[in-house]
Amino acid sequence: PFIPAPTTFTENPYGNKSEFSYALELQFQRINKRENIYGLGLAFEVLTSKVTINKVGVSGDPAYLEYAATGTTKLRNTFITLNPFVGHRFLANKITFDVLAGFDAALCLASRESGNAITNNKEKFTTENSISKPSIDIRPRVQLKMQVNKWGFLAGYSIGLTNYQTQNNSKA
Repeated sequence: PFIPAPTTFTENPYGNKSEFSYALELQFQRINKRENIYGLGLAFEVLTSKVTINKVGVSGDPAYLEYAATGTTKLRNTFITLNPFVGHRFLANKITFDVLAGFDAALCLASRESGNAITNNKEKFTTENSISKPSIDIRPRVQLKMQVNKWGFLAGYSIGLTNYQTQNNSKA
């Protein structure tokens, strides 16, 4: 008879620790005579978070056993993002400062967990699962851009408003 392999998963893969993430964005903008800025960005983003694993649960018939463990799970979400924004340009000496505000409408292409844990008695567990994802993530965004001649630096912050974990009324 066929016996399926046991299912491994992270109970809550939505970690609050950052991991390497990146975005590539094309940005189109217009600046009027009053130094007001209007624009639109189109980006490809890979955003990764991490959660620490401190125990492993094994479900058997009829018992459920928990073991102390160490490990991590990384959650990688991939998006195509549209970012309309407005702002204002300030000039100080030969340095321009652009203060920008807008929002992201991010289409989630994939959401995947990948984890490893090892128990105190050296038993290893791994996870590799696609997980449910919302179709659109809405995020308010603020940015500050500093530029001298053709070289600049851009720093921004976005906060997601979309709940990724709707089952059990949890928030993530």
